[in-house]
Amino acid sequence: MYEYGHTSLSGPFKELMGTNPRAGHRRGLQLEPGRADRDAAVQAPRRITEGADSLTLQPVVTAVDVLVRLRADQEVPLVAYPTSGEWAALKALGVEGVAECMTVLKRAVADGILAFAAEPVAQCLQAHRG
Repeated sequence: MYEYGHTSLSGPFKELMGTNPRAGHRRGLQLEPGRADRDAAVQAPRRITEGADSLTLQPVVTAVDVLVRLRADQEVPLVAYPTSGEWAALKALGVEGVAECMTVLKRAVADGILAFAAEPVAQCLQAHRG
């Protein structure tokens, strides 16, 4: 899994789950925001060589360009994972706004999307499809 930069967008989840490291950091899996697209192009093949059968990018709403770049270079499934901080912001858009955002991620080549609101988003998308 790639975490895009040293982001505060995962903060709410890490706090809730108590998963902030007591010491050290997790920068080994983090991409620097200013060069994330280039770093992902280097790191993705390395992760696949190490045995990864898919790649997950989080936060993804602020890194759609990285998702697109990964698709151009990789054939493994790509999973988009909006973090808890992104979901907190997206909730203000309501179910339809969240559904629109998920559609953008799918259109941007995500093979799968991990979503906190999967069921209501799926119902909204189905209603618009019908």
